[in-house]
Amino acid sequence: MIIVKLMGGLGNQMFQYAAGKALSIHLGTELLIDRSFLDAEFENTTKRNFELDIFAISEKIIDNNYITRNFRFDHSRRSKLISLITGKKLIHEYIENQFNFNERFFELLDKTLLIGYFQSEKYFASSSKLIKNIYSFPDIKNSNINEYSEKIKSCEAVSIHIRRGDYVKNSTIANFHGTCSPEYYENAVEEIINRVKNPVAFIFSDDMDWVKNNFTSKIPYHYINLQGHADFTDMYLMSLCKHHIIANSSFSWWGAWLGSNPAKTVIAPLKWFNDTSKNTSDLIPASWLRI
Repeated sequence: MIIVKLMGGLGNQMFQYAAGKALSIHLGTELLIDRSFLDAEFENTTKRNFELDIFAISEKIIDNNYITRNFRFDHSRRSKLISLITGKKLIHEYIENQFNFNERFFELLDKTLLIGYFQSEKYFASSSKLIKNIYSFPDIKNSNINEYSEKIKSCEAVSIHIRRGDYVKNSTIANFHGTCSPEYYENAVEEIINRVKNPVAFIFSDDMDWVKNNFTSKIPYHYINLQGHADFTDMYLMSLCKHHIIANSSFSWWGAWLGSNPAKTVIAPLKWFNDTSKNTSDLIPASWLRI
């Protein structure tokens, strides 16, 4: 049994589930989903909801007291004795202490609680086909979305994700993450022009007013404006594009990764965090370009 504690928005949850799923397959055991962090409230943290229910995920979601009710953490020599006395099973706790891929991840034992972000394809590369199948979007019957999807499929579509939102509004989050500069997007578009014939940009953002006032493009472009629709519809439309310019965001990372074009060009920012001491060497797949 592997338990994964979900944290963050849809993109984060997708990384965490994918890592947990791959580990559970490696160990030949079941995966359980802990959503207690999502149900709680924390200062300087954007409140998120459980969002993986848009996918065909069959794993059991445990209640907030499941772990304390049934397990004791294996932290000391006394743990086994206390476990015998209380009748609770022992469970290991793995807290991610590095941002880059931990090569010993698949040495973890059964009955482990995973706490971390696990933002690297390397955590689930062995199960990538399965993960892509699981992360199939539901049928969307909406005229606006269908109109966008047809436009995207008809050209050399390039998704451009400009993430702002809590990266700007919350000072703590802004200091940690930062945003991609207009220069990054200008340089990324230049790379697309050099690599893709007749590209057409489709721009996704949580602050479209800012984009319209601050972003210019040398290639034809369309704004994707889906106010009132679930967030995953943006990721779905991103995944239909043939090429991608992503933000420092797990959301557009997945939009690009799920894209099915075998010849896709994906451009990602070299600077992922304001805190450049974090090792992001395993974050971006080798076939993608960082600038």
